[in-house]
Order: sequence, then structure tokens, then C-alpha cells
Amino acid sequence: MSDFMDVRLAYLTRHQYLLRLTMFFNWLGLKGSLDKQSREFLVRARKDKEWAQKGLRDFIRSKKEKVEGGELAGASVRSFYKPVKLFCIVHDIELAWKKIAMIMPESRRFANDRAPTREEIETVIKYPDRRIKPLVLVTSSSGIRVGAWEYLKWKHIEPIRRDDRLVAAKITVYGGENEQYFSFITPEAFQSLEEWMDYRKRNGENISGESWVMRTLWDTTASDARSPIKMTTEAIRALVKRALKSQGLRTTLPVAHRHEWKANHGFRKYFQTNAEPKMKSLDVMTLMGQATGLAQSYNKPTVDMLLTEYLKAVDNLTINKQIEFKEVADSQQVLLLQMQTKDREIMMLKKQMVELESREQEITMLKQRLSEMNTLTKEVDSMREQIAALKRSSDEFQKLSDMTNLLQEAVDIAKIADPSLANISLRR
Repeated sequence: MSDFMDVRLAYLTRHQYLLRLTMFFNWLGLKGSLDKQSREFLVRARKDKEWAQKGLRDFIRSKKEKVEGGELAGASVRSFYKPVKLFCIVHDIELAWKKIAMIMPESRRFANDRAPTREEIETVIKYPDRRIKPLVLVTSSSGIRVGAWEYLKWKHIEPIRRDDRLVAAKITVYGGENEQYFSFITPEAFQSLEEWMDYRKRNGENISGESWVMRTLWDTTASDARSPIKMTTEAIRALVKRALKSQGLRTTLPVAHRHEWKANHGFRKYFQTNAEPKMKSLDVMTLMGQATGLAQSYNKPTVDMLLTEYLKAVDNLTINKQIEFKEVADSQQVLLLQMQTKDREIMMLKKQMVELESREQEITMLKQRLSEMNTLTKEVDSMREQIAALKRSSDEFQKLSDMTNLLQEAVDIAKIADPSLANISLRR
């Protein structure tokens, strides 16, 4: 079983798979512990794949008969098939999976259960066990999975205050594990946790950051809580079921029928149902620890960004709407108004920056035109200098012409005085 146990599965999923495998091996008539049964199955399946394939087909048919008889829901058959298939794949046992899948009964691929109502949650938290209120309020306001409680310590809960007022609390989920992420809980949920931890402290438990948030009960008559034992996921599930039944929210149903909402997953669904009308769906999925596909590689919201979104949904996620939480709600509204004011200021600054950039472009264009005008001015000045030079040349030419005319007149007078000079002329 070691190779199978190495497969990365959620704690509850692995637990369910082991139970289903045990049922399958028992069906085949294999004896001994689960480890012994698995080894015997592998030996026989490698020698005779047809035996393994026929055994799995018959096992599925037996479940189908229960479906037809109204003893089992059609969707449940797949939960018996998947563990066996995974076990075989891990150990290189190749069966005709497509053929086997063809005999599976048709079933819905989506759940038709609903989220519990606020009134139903109010009823649950009245159950006389001090653990149920913080357990339900934290789960329904953060969307954490029931298996996350086994990793939750007091240090993983960090209150968030604005102007000395509690507005929410950050919760680190699966702290120290590869799956670690963070979410938030409402002030109401944090206050219920504080009450629970204070109660334990008053009864002698040494509360520190390493204290498990959910622990087993103790002998309250002795008022001694000094030996805390962490609650397991199974114990938490059992506690919730007891509370639901005791509060009249669970009755015995006919075989193959399901309750309108799931005992533990229902609180997670309550979070999603009530948060999405106020938050971005992608942010809701992030706070629930769900995979967001390709967006997960590019969408990297900060704690403050997610907190801003979460505060919009706090009112929807708060169960007790009485006056004791009015002050908290008011502080959240004030904070939201402050954030909205800052958003408007940022938008105005951005608008001013755009206007400044536009003006800078205009100034740049004007500078360019001025530079062109300076160039033209220089060219005009150069032309003026050339014209002045030409004028000076023209004046000198005129002077020379006048001098030539004077000389010619002198020559003409000389010719009159001396006829021998008749052939001399200054004109061309």
C-alpha cells in the first residue's frame, strides 16, 4: 500500500478511498488486513487480469442493483470505482477501463444541493456545545474545508483592526503545508473564537500560538483543561451531525435520498453563495483555496486587495444581525467609504496626470514649431544679408558706370580739340 499512500490526496479523500478499497477487497473474498489484501490482489491481478476485471465489473453491478432498488444514489457508484482504478494505475495494473466505465450508471455530474440559510445556521450554533458556534461561523465566513481544522492553530488567526476597530481577521489555512493559503473571517466569527479560547484559558489550559483551535472536551466539573487533545476531522464531522440532528435540521431519510444541504460542505457553499454577490468570483475562489486555472499564474492579489473585496461581503456573511455587531458594521462602512474616497482621489490624480501628459505633448509640439520658426528666421536673415550684398554690388556698379560716362565725355571733348583722337572710345 506504500505506493498508493504516496499519491497526493486530500486527507478525507484518502480516508474514503481506503474504505472503498477495503469494501472491494472484501467483495473479492480476500482475507486479512488491508495491506495483506492489497498484496494478494496485486499478485493475482498480475497473473490473471481477467480475474481482476471480472471482479471489478461484478462489484460495480452489485452497486447498480442497489441503485435500481433505491438503496443507493447513482452518483455514489463512481465513488467505489475511482479508488480501485487509482490503486491499479499506481501499481501498473492495466484493465479495460473504457469497457468497465460503460457499465457505470448514469448520474448527474453536478450537485443539486443548496447552501444552508442564515436562519438554519442560527439554529445550528444554538446547539449546547461551545465548539459548534466558532466552528460553524469560521467555516461559513471563510469557506475553509472541514479538513483544514486539523491544521489550524491559534497563531493562524490574526485580527485586523482599522482605527482601533475590528473589521475582520486573517486566517492561514493549512499552515506549513504545500497547500497553504489565506482567507478571512468576519468579526463575529473572530469574537466567537476569542470566547472559546478564553473559556479554555479560564479552565486551566495554557493558551499560546501553538494551541489547536479545535480540541476535545474535558471534565468541566473538575474545571481542568490542561491536557488538550486536537479534534480529528472525523470528530468534527460527527459533532456537526449531532448538532444538526439535535436542532431538528436532520431527519432520517429514505434510502438513496440526500439532504437538501450537506453537513459540512454546506457551510463552505454558504460562503461562496453569499460572497459572490459582493465580490469578484475569482477573488472568492482564491479565498476558498480553489484552483483558478491559467488566471492563477497572472492574478496575484495582495492581502490588502483581497481584504478590500472581502469587507464588501462581511454584512452578507454575518449571521447575527443584532445591535451588538452594529458598531462593527458601522466601522466597516466607514472604512469602505474611506477606501472609496481614496479610490476617487486616485482616479482624479490619474486624470490630472493624463491632462499633464497631454499638455506636455502640446508644449513639445510648440517647442518643435518654435524651433522651425527659428530656423526660418535664420534663413530670412541670411537672405536679407545676400540682398544687402547684392545692393552694395549694384551701387558700386552704378558708380563705375557713372565714372565711365564722365571719362567718355572727357574723351569726346579731347577729340574735338584733337581730331587725331577720333578713333578712341570708352564704350564697348
